[in-house]
Amino acid sequence: MTARSLGPFWLVIGGAAPGSQNFIYFWPLFTGTQIPEDLWRDRMWLDTWV
Repeated sequence: MTARSLGPFWLVIGGAAPGSQNFIYFWPLFTGTQIPEDLWRDRMWLDTWV
């Protein structure tokens, strides 16, 4: 493959990486897994969510 044909590949990878990291960060909340309260509060960005 040439560098020119890899351009769209890196755009897809670059766009998917932040989304997958965000999904992993919120995984305990999606699955109902117990986590320490300080980690839970880190995920509650607004005071009205608590």
